[in-house]
Amino acid sequence: MVPTSPYDRALGAGARVEVTSRAEPLRRVVHVAVGLPAFFLDRSTVTFFIGACVAGAVFNAVVLRLVPIFREVRDVPRGSAGTVLYPATLAVLLVLFRDRPELVKVGWIMLAFGDGLVPLFARLGGPRWPTVEGKRVIPSVFAAACAALVAWPATDWKLAFAGAAAAVFADAIPRVDDNIAWPVLGVLGAWGGYAA
Repeated sequence: MVPTSPYDRALGAGARVEVTSRAEPLRRVVHVAVGLPAFFLDRSTVTFFIGACVAGAVFNAVVLRLVPIFREVRDVPRGSAGTVLYPATLAVLLVLFRDRPELVKVGWIMLAFGDGLVPLFARLGGPRWPTVEGKRVIPSVFAAACAALVAWPATDWKLAFAGAAAAVFADAIPRVDDNIAWPVLGVLGAWGGYAA
């Protein structure tokens, strides 16, 4: 059986499969690093970040497909849709929650650090999410906890941990890209934490 998810590839799943492409470690570093601007998100920077996210989505959709140097990033086994969905999802959330940038900040950090760190914890194993083949609960929990600890100094502790409590289920949603599920659930969880 050939592993079908990043988790199974990292675990080997009994098959001889290269754990990741040569570009995967760099791609993960970029995934996390792109979350660092979230620390500068506030009411005064929302418009700037909407523009930056839209520009990033367009850049990734066009340049990654045309410029040969980006071939390894573009040609990852699961495709490069995430490179467009990452900034596009953030742009949509920024527009929808323009007056509540602290909520989007939590979602952005959940995407960057939560989704970005899941493969790091894949070797921990644990039970699989029953709804998505190959994804595991323990890596999702550890990654969301790390993201909450990163988000805590940037926001209220209640928002950070409520966002993480919701985002932990991002990997359990079938047929929804992680670049959509992690930030949307992070924002909704933070919104619930704010309302509580």
